[in-house]
Amino acid sequence: MQAARLPKRRVAHNKNTPLHRLRLALPAGFDPDHPVFDWVATAADGRVLERGQGDPGSYRQSRLIELLLPAPMALSVNITLPTASRKQAFKLAAFALEDRLLASPEQCHIALGGSRDKLFPAVVVGRPWLKLLIATLGKLGIKLGAAYSSAALLPVERGVWHAAMEEGRGYVRVSEAEGFSFDATSAALPVEIGLALARAAESPARLVLHGADAALAAGWQADGLEIVEAPALDWGAAAVSGDAINLLQGEFATSATLDVDWKRLKPTLWLAGIALVIYMGSVVADWASLGYKRKQLDQQMTAELRKIMPNGPILNPLLQAQRIAQSRSAQSGGGLPPDGLLGRLQALAPLLGEVSLNGIDFRGSTLTLDCKFPNPAAADALLQRLNGAGMAATFDGPPGNGGQSGKIIVAGRK
Repeated sequence: MQAARLPKRRVAHNKNTPLHRLRLALPAGFDPDHPVFDWVATAADGRVLERGQGDPGSYRQSRLIELLLPAPMALSVNITLPTASRKQAFKLAAFALEDRLLASPEQCHIALGGSRDKLFPAVVVGRPWLKLLIATLGKLGIKLGAAYSSAALLPVERGVWHAAMEEGRGYVRVSEAEGFSFDATSAALPVEIGLALARAAESPARLVLHGADAALAAGWQADGLEIVEAPALDWGAAAVSGDAINLLQGEFATSATLDVDWKRLKPTLWLAGIALVIYMGSVVADWASLGYKRKQLDQQMTAELRKIMPNGPILNPLLQAQRIAQSRSAQSGGGLPPDGLLGRLQALAPLLGEVSLNGIDFRGSTLTLDCKFPNPAAADALLQRLNGAGMAATFDGPPGNGGQSGKIIVAGRK
């Protein structure tokens, strides 16, 4: 098949085109090799901006592009399934409709609407035909955002059936999700309408024919049914009913129409949200606690440092305390109180070796070292050196991070 080309048509370009909506109407005899369709561009407030046939020009970049399929080309039904889940419903819909389909389930594309308990409205079209149609429009630079049966333009009223008639074919919308097509060339009331009236659970009092030929409709009569003529629907400006089923589902879904079974995901999302709130709360609480402890430690070490360093700035109490302790230990008679913080650090400094300190906590006579070890063996080696030097040292729980970090409690000298 040769690449399809649209008939050329000059269209005014507008810098605000992406904010518009472009609606395409597919004729009943659409030929993919020679695609011709009518189009209407509307503004965000519903005003019709331009109408045309063939190439929509810059309106191809519209915010939303909708396609209307002739209603007789789609089957609209209600189906009852043993599940209320849309995900499961898609798997079961083909089997539930098997006796109503003229083709095999594999050749049919089924789009579902929102369920009422376990009752699903559905629209069925030919899968190969819809796939070819979308591919043809794609070659023309037209990316659909939605596709509906034109039946979605017909009003739904209690006790009233609305029908659209065009090119010898007609379609009656019985309810939100049900309808049927009929021969609109019959001089008498079409057989399809007569059968539907006989089978209806609640017969309508009025049948409204949109776009009917006055002379033709004059011969249609049925007991207890008022037949009324009405102007043809303006398919370009008419609103699509809120319960209309978008055919772009499943394999034809776009990024804007991907189906998500929110009902089944709702409990999981709630649990995930609660877990996230708890986790974030614990993280914030941990950081606040660590910040408070760090502030207390800095204040405590600053006070100790001021005893031996009354002048000069104290920028990093921990680092400065380590350096003073190392300096005093290298001198004979360091003069630091052995039970004070700096005195304890003076005795500890030469024993640390390759172990670095992330922080210290000094309460009473107990010194807690938050250590970073170069390897797991260094933790045991440091503990042995401390105890060998007469210090009562123990691990505060097993080392973490694969033995790379941990806390050592030094209670004092044995």
